[in-house]
Amino acid sequence: MTEQEHPSEGVPGCGFIGYSILLLGFFALGLTGMISSSLSLLQAGSSTSANPLMPGSQVAVWQLQPFRDVGLLDLTEVPGAWHGESRSGDVACAMTSTAVIRVEEEQGQRMAYTDIGNLAVHTALLDVAVEMVSRDGESLTCHFAPQEGSDRFARMVAGEAGLEWLD
Repeated sequence: MTEQEHPSEGVPGCGFIGYSILLLGFFALGLTGMISSSLSLLQAGSSTSANPLMPGSQVAVWQLQPFRDVGLLDLTEVPGAWHGESRSGDVACAMTSTAVIRVEEEQGQRMAYTDIGNLAVHTALLDVAVEMVSRDGESLTCHFAPQEGSDRFARMVAGEAGLEWLD
């Protein structure tokens, strides 16, 4: 019996350099993926709002407590919409079925939709103020950062107050 040559013995191999280039390619691909995903996370973290306008049913109970402490909300009452102006929740605006309410520094303010005579949106670089002025001159202002839902809030208040709102 004679020894036969294995079919792969005559084929040239990749060698050490070829294998090194292949591993270097995988390393570069992985490093690129990690850098791009980290940049995406950083960008998303800076662009998302800490306190967007949200339905009252999705707000944590502790965030509604300042409204209850000053008597603007009953124990089981949940607002239709809520917006926190501070991370701690002690400065916030909300919409109930009958009024816009605001709490700041343990002081509450309420303005019924039927009392709202004018609604204005004032835009600055880092602040959007939605100002509601009653027929007798009192005002209630809710502050938003850009992209926190000030336009939706103004539209909803205008709708409840029976004011015409143009985008």
